[in-house]
Amino acid sequence: MTETQKKEFDAWVDEREKELFKVEKFKELGKSGDYLYQALSFLGNGSWQLALASTLLRDEPKVSEELKLELKEIQRKLGDFQEKLRNL
Repeated sequence: MTETQKKEFDAWVDEREKELFKVEKFKELGKSGDYLYQALSFLGNGSWQLALASTLLRDEPKVSEELKLELKEIQRKLGDFQEKLRNL
């Protein structure tokens, strides 16, 4: 890899990192250094995604009730974990 390619790659990684971690949005909220807030935000998104998956699988006959219950347990545990973080 040439030096130019490395610089371009590093710039690309930096930009993706900013997008992935929503650096600017948290900065606007004054939360750029509040990693608990940021983690709770991402966990909230994860919880929402799990709820969507659960809804999609609710009437899917290929998925056993056991697996559906396992997903609900994961959702519950995630909620419990979020609550523990909020208490910090």
